[in-house]
Amino acid sequence: MANYAVLELLQVAAQNIDSYNVVFESSAVVENGQLFSQGALSATAGETEVYATATPATATLSNLFMAYSPEDVILAAANGNQYKVGDYDPRNFANVVGLTFTGYRIALGDKIKLTAEGFTGTKGASDVFAVATDGQDKLVWGTAAGNGVSYALDKVSYVSIPSSTFGSQRVVSYQLRCVNV
Repeated sequence: MANYAVLELLQVAAQNIDSYNVVFESSAVVENGQLFSQGALSATAGETEVYATATPATATLSNLFMAYSPEDVILAAANGNQYKVGDYDPRNFANVVGLTFTGYRIALGDKIKLTAEGFTGTKGASDVFAVATDGQDKLVWGTAAGNGVSYALDKVSYVSIPSSTFGSQRVVSYQLRCVNV
């Protein structure tokens, strides 16, 4: 399986404000920590509060959402059947096409941890900001805050990943604080 981003919410306004949490559906796989704007409301019967995702563009780099669903690995067979498996490694999790998932509206002051898979490109020595960029659905490292969603790097940290053998392993993550929405 692919290594997807691992997102850990530390202090996020959406944990206390229900209206910041919205249900989405995408025509592509969406991993936790991925950025998107709110698209059109679904026309499918029974999906009265489900929105499509849209890739951030120059005009929509503010008021973005970030995918965050509890890690529940689902395998999809060629015939469309879906199976939940006993895989507890969050790096194997992504929101699959056609199933709804939760996205939260990013708010000023939100604190998160995100592994390297949640960024486009690698972090340079002078990169202390992670910003939303035109056409990118992941944060991009930079030396300054952008005009849209921007996070400041608070510190390099770790997330613990359950191991299939004994104990767990630590994976490098970046602790970020939202400084612009």
